[in-house]
Amino acid sequence: MKKNRVMLAVAVALTVAMVGTGCGSKNDDTVATQKETTISTKDKKAADTKDTKEIAKENTDKQEQTQQQETEVNAEQEVVAQQAVAADNSTVDTKGSSNNEANNTNTANRPSANTTSTSGNGHVTNTNAGSNPAPNTNNSGGNTSGNPTPAPTPTPAPTQHQHTWVHVDATGHNETVVVQAAWDEQVPVYGNVAHAICNQCGADITSDPWGHLEANIETCWAYHTEYVQTQTGTQTVHHDAVTEQRWVQDTPAYDVCSGCGATK
Repeated sequence: MKKNRVMLAVAVALTVAMVGTGCGSKNDDTVATQKETTISTKDKKAADTKDTKEIAKENTDKQEQTQQQETEVNAEQEVVAQQAVAADNSTVDTKGSSNNEANNTNTANRPSANTTSTSGNGHVTNTNAGSNPAPNTNNSGGNTSGNPTPAPTPTPAPTQHQHTWVHVDATGHNETVVVQAAWDEQVPVYGNVAHAICNQCGADITSDPWGHLEANIETCWAYHTEYVQTQTGTQTVHHDAVTEQRWVQDTPAYDVCSGCGATK
C-alpha cells in the first residue's frame, strides 16, 4: 500500500513537470512571435520614412536642376546680346577709320607752295614752302571728327494685351403663360324615374299603362313600377384657365474682358 502511494506521487510529479514544460514552450513561442511582429513593424516604418526622404530629395534635385538650366539659358541670352552690341560698335569704328584715312591721303597729295625771288646779283632763288599737298576738305563719309556714331537705341516691342474674360449671365423675367383657356362643360344630370312595366309581357307601358292592359286583356292584366336611372337634364360646369410661369430671356449671356472691356 505504501509502495503504491509512492508510485502515485512520482507519477503526479512527472505529469506536473511535463505540463509546466509545455506551457513554458508555448509562452516562449508567443513572446518570440510578438518580438518578430514588433521588429517587422519597425522595419516597415523605417522603410516608409526612407522612401519619403528619397522622394523629397528627388523633388529638391529636380527643382535645383530646373533652376540651373534657367540660369544657363539667361546667361547665354545675355552673352548673345553683348556680342550683338559689340558687333554694332565695331561697324561704327570701321567707318570712322576709313574716313580718317581718306582725309590723310588728300592732305599728303596737295601741291607745294613755291616762292621765286631775285637777288641783287641776278641769281634766282626758289623757295619751296613744303611738299605737303593742300588739304582736301571734301569728306565723302560726312564725318569730319572721326568719332564713331553711337548705335540707335532699339525701341522695345509693345507688349501684347492678354484678355481676362469674366462671364456675365443672361438676364430675364418670369411671365404667366396660358396653357389652356377657360371653358364651360355641359354635364348630364341623372335621376331615378318611375317606369310602369307589364308583368306578363315585360313591356314599358309608362306612357299608358291601362290602355296597354285593356288592349291586351286576354294576355296582360297587371303591371309594376320600376325606378330607372335616367338623364333628367344638364349642368354647366366652368373650368378656369390653366397657366404656368415661364422664364423669358431679356439679354443673352456674354463674356467681357476686365482689362479692356472687349466682349465675346
